[in-house]
Amino acid sequence: MAADACDGMTGQRLPTASQKGGVGLMGVVEDGRSGGLPLCLWGKFSATLQLGYPVLFHMLDVAALAGELWDRFLTRQQRSLIAEGLGLTTAQARTVVMFWAGCHDLGKVSRFQECEPVGWARVSEELRADTGRWRLMRHERASMHAMVVILAQFGYPCTGNASPAVRAAQILGGHHGWFHQVDVHGAASPARMAAELGGALWQDVRFRYAAQIRHLTGASAVPTRVSVPAGVLIAGLVMVADQLASQPHAWMGRAFAPKFGAAEHYDFAIRPSLSSTDGPGWTASLPPLDWSALTFRTPNSARCMRR
Repeated sequence: MAADACDGMTGQRLPTASQKGGVGLMGVVEDGRSGGLPLCLWGKFSATLQLGYPVLFHMLDVAALAGELWDRFLTRQQRSLIAEGLGLTTAQARTVVMFWAGCHDLGKVSRFQECEPVGWARVSEELRADTGRWRLMRHERASMHAMVVILAQFGYPCTGNASPAVRAAQILGGHHGWFHQVDVHGAASPARMAAELGGALWQDVRFRYAAQIRHLTGASAVPTRVSVPAGVLIAGLVMVADQLASQPHAWMGRAFAPKFGAAEHYDFAIRPSLSSTDGPGWTASLPPLDWSALTFRTPNSARCMRR
């Protein structure tokens, strides 16, 4: 990949829904309120119960869980390793990791929605009419492609294989254990995103979802780098957070009594992080984790992040 691989992405905004008279573009604060962001897109679905759970709520659950895992299971040395590997303070690194973890399923805002007919039927008419000539791809790969563009728009350096935008996107693309190379001139380019992941409404929803997660987690800091050891630890944390939040008992109760907006849901989701070890937190029943057993000599998950 050339050193100028992401030139033209930084600061660029994809076409907005308001330009097409659909979902509409509001400020990030307004988006977090009731009626601000579309909640018709599913992230979890029970065919038995015909029960769907908004993908935005699932992503916010994973963001909250990442923060709890950071606080309770990473050692001080591992937090410092991540912070140093991102070029941030420890407090900043925590919020950035939560933000990235939350965006892991952004690729479900795509043709993935058609995979469950009942869930697809509940998607708004405006979105269903704006699919364009999209194609189906694995949602984690779609997350990776979409996040390269979005992170560049958020000001993340995007100047080659090892740049923060590319490596962060690869971490999210590997949240099911298989890591991919990013082709920012091809599959991950803005033009391909517009052609393959839905029309302007879908692009705008993905951007606004990511902006909302970033706002709620307070992840305004921009990493100057993403080291391989930091990337491996972050990838593992994202995987564990996603697995915990994906357990049926973790989301079904919330799906039966959903909150009215992103901000209200996130406020509820982070409450376990404020509870005691013996409280009702997400990880209350999680067995002790020995993260110190990780080694960086030949990490599979880091191979694709090398230059």
